[in-house]
Amino acid sequence: MLYYNLPRHRKKFLPLIRHTTDGKEAWNILKTNFEPTSKARLAVLIDEFFELKFNPEEETIGIFCKRVDEKKTQVKEAGFEIPELLIALQFIRRLPAEYDHLVQTLYRLKDEEFNHREVEKQLVNEAGRIQLKQKDLNLDYTENAYIHRWIISSAGNSQEIF
Repeated sequence: MLYYNLPRHRKKFLPLIRHTTDGKEAWNILKTNFEPTSKARLAVLIDEFFELKFNPEEETIGIFCKRVDEKKTQVKEAGFEIPELLIALQFIRRLPAEYDHLVQTLYRLKDEEFNHREVEKQLVNEAGRIQLKQKDLNLDYTENAYIHRWIISSAGNSQEIF
């Protein structure tokens, strides 16, 4: 079955898996032969991990945390486990200014409480608070616009406003 799923130009890899009929074993053979797990690959993955940055215009904080977690897993699969402290610090390393207060609070956590799960939980909570605050600000702006329009229309209908 795997043979039929190989594109024509990839059939040259068939000799690697010809001796097996087990799909999982065939996949592992191909993975071993073609997935780079060298120190150079590890260096690239670690660089990519530390280059991750939260972009609030394109993603939620939860999606950003998931990207950090996925990159951490890729690094682990390449042969290195990133220390817990560095994972937690990566979550808060490049956040927008509205997270500054939370970051300072997180820095004051006890060592045993400062882990990536706790930091992620706090970030998601803070993102919800920021989103609610922004919604309230937008409502205030809309209300002020209506009040302003009402005052102007009232002023046009009478000689004195007050």
